[in-house]
Amino acid sequence: MYCVVVMMGSDFYVGGFSEHAGGVPVNHIVKWGGHAWSAVGEGTFWFVWAVVGSGTNLYSGGGDTAGGVNVNNVAKWDGITPTKVDVAKLFDQPLDDDVDFADVKSRNP
Repeated sequence: MYCVVVMMGSDFYVGGFSEHAGGVPVNHIVKWGGHAWSAVGEGTFWFVWAVVGSGTNLYSGGGDTAGGVNVNNVAKWDGITPTKVDVAKLFDQPLDDDVDFADVKSRNP
Protein backbone atom coordinates (compact mmCIF):
# COMPACT_ATOMS: atom_id res chain seq x y z
CA MET A 1 0.00 0.00 0.00
CA TYR A 2 1.04 3.60 -0.37
CA CYS A 3 -1.10 6.13 1.53
CA VAL A 4 -3.82 6.27 4.22
CA VAL A 5 -6.54 8.70 5.31
CA VAL A 6 -8.85 8.35 8.30
CA MET A 7 -12.42 9.24 7.44
CA MET A 8 -15.93 8.91 8.90
CA GLY A 9 -15.32 7.80 12.45
CA SER A 10 -13.12 4.75 12.73
CA ASP A 11 -12.99 3.85 9.01
CA PHE A 12 -9.64 3.97 7.22
CA TYR A 13 -9.33 4.35 3.45
CA VAL A 14 -6.10 3.13 1.88
CA GLY A 15 -4.82 3.62 -1.66
CA GLY A 16 -1.81 2.11 -3.32
CA PHE A 17 -0.45 -0.72 -5.39
CA SER A 18 -2.39 -3.69 -4.00
CA GLU A 19 -5.12 -5.48 -5.87
CA HIS A 20 -6.10 -7.54 -2.81
CA ALA A 21 -6.41 -6.87 0.94
CA GLY A 22 -7.14 -9.68 3.36
CA GLY A 23 -8.05 -11.91 0.42
CA VAL A 24 -10.61 -9.38 -0.90
CA PRO A 25 -10.16 -7.97 -4.46
CA VAL A 26 -9.85 -4.20 -3.98
CA ASN A 27 -8.15 -2.79 -7.09
CA HIS A 28 -5.85 -0.22 -5.48
CA ILE A 29 -8.29 1.43 -3.05
CA VAL A 30 -9.75 -0.20 0.06
CA LYS A 31 -11.69 0.54 3.24
CA TRP A 32 -10.91 -0.87 6.68
CA GLY A 33 -14.09 -0.77 8.77
CA GLY A 34 -12.53 -2.00 12.00
CA HIS A 35 -13.04 -5.71 11.43
CA ALA A 36 -12.50 -6.43 7.74
CA TRP A 37 -11.26 -4.96 4.45
CA SER A 38 -13.82 -4.06 1.79
CA ALA A 39 -13.52 -2.73 -1.73
CA VAL A 40 -14.36 0.88 -2.55
CA GLY A 41 -16.67 0.42 -5.51
CA GLU A 42 -14.85 -1.35 -8.32
CA GLY A 43 -11.57 0.37 -7.42
CA THR A 44 -9.24 1.89 -10.01
CA PHE A 45 -7.51 0.55 -13.10
CA TRP A 46 -4.08 1.86 -12.05
CA PHE A 47 -2.22 2.65 -8.83
CA VAL A 48 -3.62 5.18 -6.36
CA TRP A 49 -0.95 7.64 -5.20
CA ALA A 50 -3.04 9.75 -2.81
CA VAL A 51 -6.31 9.65 -0.91
CA VAL A 52 -7.92 12.61 0.86
CA GLY A 53 -11.21 12.90 2.73
CA SER A 54 -13.48 15.94 2.71
CA GLY A 55 -16.87 15.75 4.40
CA THR A 56 -18.47 12.50 3.26
CA ASN A 57 -16.41 12.37 0.04
CA LEU A 58 -13.16 10.59 -0.67
CA TYR A 59 -10.76 11.81 -3.38
CA SER A 60 -8.20 9.57 -5.03
CA GLY A 61 -5.24 10.62 -7.12
CA GLY A 62 -4.02 8.10 -9.67
CA GLY A 63 -5.88 5.55 -11.69
CA ASP A 64 -6.89 6.46 -15.24
CA THR A 65 -10.29 4.90 -14.64
CA ALA A 66 -12.26 4.34 -11.45
CA GLY A 67 -15.25 2.05 -11.41
CA GLY A 68 -15.19 1.99 -15.21
CA VAL A 69 -15.37 5.83 -15.41
CA ASN A 70 -12.56 7.72 -17.15
CA VAL A 71 -11.45 10.02 -14.31
CA ASN A 72 -8.11 11.12 -15.75
CA ASN A 73 -6.29 10.38 -12.47
CA VAL A 74 -8.50 12.34 -10.04
CA ALA A 75 -11.73 10.78 -8.74
CA LYS A 76 -14.32 11.93 -6.21
CA TRP A 77 -16.03 9.01 -4.41
CA ASP A 78 -19.33 9.18 -2.53
CA GLY A 79 -18.36 5.93 -0.82
CA ILE A 80 -18.98 3.61 -3.77
CA THR A 81 -19.47 5.59 -6.97
CA PRO A 82 -16.63 7.61 -8.55
CA THR A 83 -17.00 10.77 -10.59
CA LYS A 84 -14.38 12.66 -12.55
CA VAL A 85 -13.01 15.86 -11.03
CA ASP A 86 -12.45 18.43 -13.77
CA VAL A 87 -9.06 19.62 -12.53
CA ALA A 88 -8.50 22.12 -15.35
CA LYS A 89 -11.85 23.78 -14.58
CA LEU A 90 -10.91 24.14 -10.91
CA PHE A 91 -7.83 26.13 -11.83
CA ASP A 92 -9.27 27.87 -14.93
CA GLN A 93 -6.31 26.62 -16.97
CA PRO A 94 -4.94 23.38 -18.36
CA LEU A 95 -2.54 21.51 -16.09
CA ASP A 96 0.31 19.13 -16.71
CA ASP A 97 0.61 15.83 -14.84
CA ASP A 98 1.93 17.49 -11.65
CA VAL A 99 -1.26 18.26 -9.71
CA ASP A 100 -1.10 19.53 -6.13
CA PHE A 101 -3.68 17.15 -4.68
CA ALA A 102 -4.40 19.32 -1.63
CA ASP A 103 -5.39 22.19 -3.97
CA VAL A 104 -7.75 19.92 -5.90
CA LYS A 105 -9.49 18.81 -2.70
CA SER A 106 -9.77 22.34 -1.28
CA ARG A 107 -11.33 23.68 -4.50
CA ASN A 108 -13.85 20.84 -4.87
CA PRO A 109 -15.46 20.23 -1.45
